[in-house]
Amino acid sequence: MRAFIVRHQTKLMFGCDCSCKDGHGTGGSPILARLKGKCVARDTLELAKGLTTPEVFRKITWDNGIKLLKIPT
Repeated sequence: MRAFIVRHQTKLMFGCDCSCKDGHGTGGSPILARLKGKCVARDTLELAKGLTTPEVFRKITWDNGIKLLKIPT
């Protein structure tokens, strides 16, 4: 997985439709019981952070989206 992320770091972008209201799973309505009380976005971000360097993490969580959407910086 790490090699894939590094190889495709300029093509990847993180996005999430987590339904919790506070980053800890409160207020969400998970489809799977095992997700109750969990923030899918936060857990996924932590996983991505652990699989990459800070530079690659920033690319997939911020820089690539800014570039794709042509948002002025």
